[in-house]
Amino acid sequence: MGGPGAIALARDLTDYPTSQEPAMPKRIPIRTRFLGKTSRGSEGCCWQWTGQVTKAGYARFSAYGQSVAAHRFSYEHFVGPIPPGMTIEHRCHTADQACVGGPTCLHRRCVNPAHLIPMSAAENTSLAFPARKTHCKAGHPFDETNTVIVVEAGNAKRRCRKCQYRRKNEHRARGRAAARAARPAKAKPTHCRYGHPYGGANLYVVPSSGAWQCRACNKATEERRRARRAAAA
Repeated sequence: MGGPGAIALARDLTDYPTSQEPAMPKRIPIRTRFLGKTSRGSEGCCWQWTGQVTKAGYARFSAYGQSVAAHRFSYEHFVGPIPPGMTIEHRCHTADQACVGGPTCLHRRCVNPAHLIPMSAAENTSLAFPARKTHCKAGHPFDETNTVIVVEAGNAKRRCRKCQYRRKNEHRARGRAAARAARPAKAKPTHCRYGHPYGGANLYVVPSSGAWQCRACNKATEERRRARRAAAA
């Protein structure tokens, strides 16, 4: 059985086997993938990041299913864990007095582990701005406990903790005052709690607060005090 047509069909099936699946690509080691996104010059030079960069100029790297700061990954991978609460300072930026910083700073894209060092946020800012004033406009010191580091447009800035607390309280006070002003005025009572009318000679207005008091109730309270003093004597 068969014939030229059957032989040709068998040859076609042999050319396109269905029992074999394409081989899966091998997973690239994370170290190799990381170094593949760097441009490394001579020894001691910066490792410039050629991958993704944020608007602030910092390198980003996809590791273990999430996007992380490339310079922090470099330190943790090549040096060791970053102490809790510490930032990573670029030594190359600190040593370059001509660099003005900001999003265009190439040191922010450096991921050379030899150029990275952990330090507190206050120390990091003091290195970045060594000539800044030591006190805020209100005279509060820019020390470790009173200094708050904020990042605006990719630049680290110092803020006075005491001044921030004062401004927050003033903002809340203005909000409470506005809420009180928006409430409808309460109608003045016509009688005291014991039924005496507020009017004529029976009304006493406290000069300091403007509060209303009942003279009849005040007189009765004073008589009870005198009676207690007389009984105690």
